[in-house]
Amino acid sequence: MNGAVSPRSALKKITLFVIVIVLIVLVGAVLLVRLLFPDGCDHGMAESDSASNARGDKVGEYIEACTGFGTVVDYSIVLQPQGENRNITLLRHGETKDSYPKVRWIDDNTVSVDLGKVDWVSSRRDKFGDIRIVYAYTLVSPPP
Repeated sequence: MNGAVSPRSALKKITLFVIVIVLIVLVGAVLLVRLLFPDGCDHGMAESDSASNARGDKVGEYIEACTGFGTVVDYSIVLQPQGENRNITLLRHGETKDSYPKVRWIDDNTVSVDLGKVDWVSSRRDKFGDIRIVYAYTLVSPPP
């Protein structure tokens, strides 16, 4: 054959070209989605909904809001022991109503957490070391 390309060789080249184009389009689509919907989370303890005891232990609401295809918000109550950078999750809960939660230390070893009205509560921890946690909340049905 004088430099002629066989049909089988031409089919392989076309198939390879199509695969490369499809991969480029898929990577471009993924990058476009990541650009339009950045995946990231903002999180931290809400200073207005926290309190510290005389030792410096801090209890408060911790909020994590993550975006992607929509926004997901997680609420929890955490303890940050004095001198430590870690947070110990005491309780997870649904969104609170009416300017809650309210956190106050009764003494250096007892903290009161009032969530007000919430639609769910889970992972409740009543004690951490010598600190006792007392909770108050009313479970309400989520809106339809």
